[in-house]
Amino acid sequence: LNAFNISSTQFCDTCKIHVQIGTGGEANWNQHLNSKVHKSKAGPPIKNTLTSFFTKSKVTGMLNTPSTILPPPPLKASLPSNSIHSTLENTIPLPSTPQQDLFATFTPSDDQKHAHAIILRIFRLAGELPQSVPLATKDDIWARFTADISSELPEYENDIFMLVNRTLHSTFGYQMTPKDLLILIRRGHLGVEAFCNWAMKCMIDFQLSGGILEPRLELLEQALKSL
Repeated sequence: LNAFNISSTQFCDTCKIHVQIGTGGEANWNQHLNSKVHKSKAGPPIKNTLTSFFTKSKVTGMLNTPSTILPPPPLKASLPSNSIHSTLENTIPLPSTPQQDLFATFTPSDDQKHAHAIILRIFRLAGELPQSVPLATKDDIWARFTADISSELPEYENDIFMLVNRTLHSTFGYQMTPKDLLILIRRGHLGVEAFCNWAMKCMIDFQLSGGILEPRLELLEQALKSL
């Protein structure tokens, strides 16, 4: 049986962050160890026995390891801007529906299939949200996911794994529950759809493993189902 679950994390002593490894386990951990950011901070390679590091956490649909929530990575726009609000206005996509043309032709790899399936379910749930759920604005937490991923990558030495890990942690933290997330749910292309579009682009454009996305996707799906 797989020793890892959607809540599995590992603290990196070199980078001083918790790395979300999910069901990808060893593959996601090795992806972090081989990242440019990690290597730039690490000394000579040290033989590592993975099983001595990982412990299996309870599957609760959320992460159980307490940690200080890190600040979100900076949002960047395609045009110069002097404020967060104008940056978001420049990066907000006009369509109010998922990018069906892009996603319809996407064939997920084996380590992306589960995350991909959850995203498609979330899209459906998001489209069925009642009018009582507020419409998202550029001031909601989801709007940060409209930023251009490629323009953010240089901040992380072009390491998509580090960028995604930091963004997820700064948005969802480690102990957020479906109930906590429920009050943040918003409709529209600046709402939960923005997060799903961002997650899909990470997998399609940057070949990101779905394991790092699964815990937060599961959390969001649980919150949406309770509405």
